[in-house]
Amino acid sequence: MPIVVGVLACMGLVIGGVLSHLFGKMNRYNIYSLHAFCGSILAGLLLFDIIPETFHHQPFASVTIGVVGGVLIMILLEQLFPHHHDHDMQPSMYSFLFLIVAIFIHNIPSGFAWGSTLTDNSHSHITLLAAIFLHHIPEGVALMIPCLFIKRGMMFYISGIIVLSSLLSICTWLGGHIILESLRLQGIMMGLAIGGIGYVTVHEMLWKAKKRMNFLSFLLYLFIGISVIAVYSTVSGHH
Repeated sequence: MPIVVGVLACMGLVIGGVLSHLFGKMNRYNIYSLHAFCGSILAGLLLFDIIPETFHHQPFASVTIGVVGGVLIMILLEQLFPHHHDHDMQPSMYSFLFLIVAIFIHNIPSGFAWGSTLTDNSHSHITLLAAIFLHHIPEGVALMIPCLFIKRGMMFYISGIIVLSSLLSICTWLGGHIILESLRLQGIMMGLAIGGIGYVTVHEMLWKAKKRMNFLSFLLYLFIGISVIAVYSTVSGHH
């Protein structure tokens, strides 16, 4: 079952990447409009999926501590790699790497949770597996957009989805054998993911796009991306 989870996650990421590439062609690969769309997709995921699910199942204080920690980790990473003064690496590379780190953190508690659920003999396995597949499509969209502006971006994208899918498989397997009884630990881990993804969404995507775009155009992309995720969450049955 862990292998199936990893394959479905990989398929979702690939489909998301293809959709992102097609959207890029439609927008003639305008970096700021695509970053605005990417940020809106991530904002929608946070608002309609990750944040409600996390606060529904995890202690508020633990999640809050994790969120603060996630933001601080991203700030520290940015200080270690100050791309504003580095002309050898493209800003989109940093957006991609930060996003990989944030999703990497998110996949650890998610994998454990899915692994523990898939160990029983419930008839809802097909529904859960479908949800895992659908969950990774918007993540694939967000991951691909920075890669459209990176040299050898496809290589980075493929490497990224292999790492994330493999991690999810491993954590799913561990979740079937090791029970994380500490809700505080789970809450902190999910909070770290929210803080990391939130930082990438606001700082790396939306804020930079807003500074270079017409405000009405920016709002339009923001509305489209969040609306897409709102519809996706309704169709896929997320809360």
